[in-house]
Amino acid sequence: MYKNTPVPKNTAAKIYALVALLGGAFLFLSTNLWNYSMPWLPQLIGVILLVFAVYIASAYLLRRYTFSIEESGGEGESGEDGFSFRITELKYNRQMTLCLVNVSDIKLCRTVTPENRKKVKEEAQNKKRFTYDTAFAAPKQLELQMHVDDEEISMFITYDPDLVGILNKLGVKVE
Repeated sequence: MYKNTPVPKNTAAKIYALVALLGGAFLFLSTNLWNYSMPWLPQLIGVILLVFAVYIASAYLLRRYTFSIEESGGEGESGEDGFSFRITELKYNRQMTLCLVNVSDIKLCRTVTPENRKKVKEEAQNKKRFTYDTAFAAPKQLELQMHVDDEEISMFITYDPDLVGILNKLGVKVE
């Protein structure tokens, strides 16, 4: 019914990772250039920059999530066939299902923008929170609030207006 694998540009993430990689390698390998009492300090900063570069690459550049809505074949709350919302991670040519919930369990879908981000994060403070968004400094995200197994869950995913429209058609409250 619906399947999307968003691929953000992430130009800023590429630049940050490259600068951190080059700067970290330079500081780590150029110990002979430093003539003062703490020659280990540039190496320490270099290692920190290298770790930062690896983090940016693994979190934003090497991950891909697929969001899909499909018929589950089971009975929903209203007696008709239900729909499932699935998040699959694509990493190193393998797929792994990270999330599989009934659409009827999703109580709210809302757009998170810079104007309301602080308020949304405060509201989700006492809930389990998951983030499946590979966009670096994303201007928009979707928050899905759901109630599964007696737990309140707040999930932040990549913004997609088509997904919002489909969830609205399936009876999810959209803000």
